[in-house]
Amino acid sequence: MGRRPVILVSIAMDDPWGDYWARVFTRPLLAAGALPLILPGLDDAASRAVALEQADGVLLGGGWDIDPHRYGEARSDLLWDLDPRRDEIELGLVGEAMERGLPIVGTCRGMQVINVALGGSLYLDASLHPGAEDHLSAGREGFQELVELELADDGRVPGPAKHRVAFAQGSALHDLYGDHASLNSFHHQHVRDLGAGVHATGHSDDGVVEAIEVPAARGLVIGVQWEMQEGWRTDRRHFALFERFVQAARDAVPRVAP
Repeated sequence: MGRRPVILVSIAMDDPWGDYWARVFTRPLLAAGALPLILPGLDDAASRAVALEQADGVLLGGGWDIDPHRYGEARSDLLWDLDPRRDEIELGLVGEAMERGLPIVGTCRGMQVINVALGGSLYLDASLHPGAEDHLSAGREGFQELVELELADDGRVPGPAKHRVAFAQGSALHDLYGDHASLNSFHHQHVRDLGAGVHATGHSDDGVVEAIEVPAARGLVIGVQWEMQEGWRTDRRHFALFERFVQAARDAVPRVAP
């Protein structure tokens, strides 16, 4: 099998679901042949550079909202909780990893981080997106149920809200999921304006951007709005996304400074 590619996994440093995040990303990455390492709180670029020198890829997990000041918006009562320190780390990490040609995958908040890091913006809440005000989502309560079952090794899977996502022809995600798929939904924010070089490659029927890719990047860059870590044991397409990511990490440029 050879050396396992090292994947830095950035998860929440200050939310009640930390044990969940660590577990659910570690397991599928190990199964796909990678060595996942949870990224510590590296606040400065020099420390992140040392970590990236040892890495073959970066995974950005879910969590709280990004501070809207990061994309030119004021804070609002519509926001959930914020984690400004994590924003600082991850928004820097995206550009630094892309400069090195490392593959990046972001899920839920992680997808939003990629877009904001590249100059894009978000809807503060689905209620502010005309036509998507009633975007189907299980919300925080539904996600809490999912977390509790996972941590209890219950074996049952809750019935989260799901909606159809259609994928753009020629995209990496179309190769994995086909024309469309029914995918889970827990978010209340989503992409508004796309960042530089960011392509929307998945949409729900109400027009919400559910997936992004950066085709011109030196390494694979994919963001998905659904929780890709859920269902990977039973849905081959979800696990195929982890495998595609790990293969991109194996194929990444040598681990040297840009």
